[in-house]
Amino acid sequence: MQAKQRHGLDGHIESLEMGVINVRSDMSSARDLELMHKYSTETYKSLCGDKSDTHAWQILIPQRAYSHEYLLHAILALAALHIAATTSNMQKALIYLDTAVQYSSLSFGPYREALSQLTPETCEAVFACSVIVMVTSMALPNLSARYRGEKLIMLETMTIAWELFQGGRRISCISEAWLRGIVFENYNFWEMKTSPLDPKTSAAIYRLNQLNQESRLEIRDSNHQAIELLRSCFARFTYSPHPAAILPWLGYVNKSFVNQLCLRQPIPMVIFMHWGVLLDELGCQFWWAQGSGKALIMELSDELKPWVGDPKWAAAMEWPQQIVTS
Repeated sequence: MQAKQRHGLDGHIESLEMGVINVRSDMSSARDLELMHKYSTETYKSLCGDKSDTHAWQILIPQRAYSHEYLLHAILALAALHIAATTSNMQKALIYLDTAVQYSSLSFGPYREALSQLTPETCEAVFACSVIVMVTSMALPNLSARYRGEKLIMLETMTIAWELFQGGRRISCISEAWLRGIVFENYNFWEMKTSPLDPKTSAAIYRLNQLNQESRLEIRDSNHQAIELLRSCFARFTYSPHPAAILPWLGYVNKSFVNQLCLRQPIPMVIFMHWGVLLDELGCQFWWAQGSGKALIMELSDELKPWVGDPKWAAAMEWPQQIVTS
């Protein structure tokens, strides 16, 4: 009798535990539904440079997520970040910030695995995920600094973004024929139209090239390449203010240049400050880049204080500083 009672009690406890699991599962499903609704009605717009991108990011990419879970988790992470970034409730922001971290963690490993095994069937999902992961990597540190008081180190954040965007560039190089004419037909940086630069921007680029003449010979070429790529980004953005005119700079600057940045070499940092002007422009249009350009330029300005006594260096730093403080 006692055994039967214990068995009955065990069965009751097991039933309760299953009920808790089901409740948790229902809660998780409700959260996922909320996040997907947020993405499909609002967040997708923050990935669109213009109306021609709408169908891809609102309809086609979520469809790809049905069969690529890493993409689904990346989408949910971005939607959670969007809620955290736009709510006025601090407690709610922290909850959704944690949710974004959880989904990002679920996405990243499988995404890297898929990146290493690209096929015509997976290239769209992997490329879309690379864009979302890169955007998330820019937004998350900013929001963590805002809500948790964590120190924001933009140079470190952007170095991570560079590594992630290199993955997107690799996808483009390997699978350009697969992507072309399908979902991302508007994302070829080199085919974007350009417009002449305004005199102040042209003068700023000229000063960078003049300053680069003082670089050591072994890094002068990589600096020059980064400057000319920067000129291309400004020219494309002047014609069409699309993220695809700005973010590819992270994908095309070479590793040598990024290594010099990590070593806090002054000329690469000045060049990076000028790209921060474009990042600041993105922040005017997209919540995930808001404040990033100014934070990057101010951080690099502090790093470069030892050089402000030289008129050539001061002149090179003045333009980006004026842009973000005016």
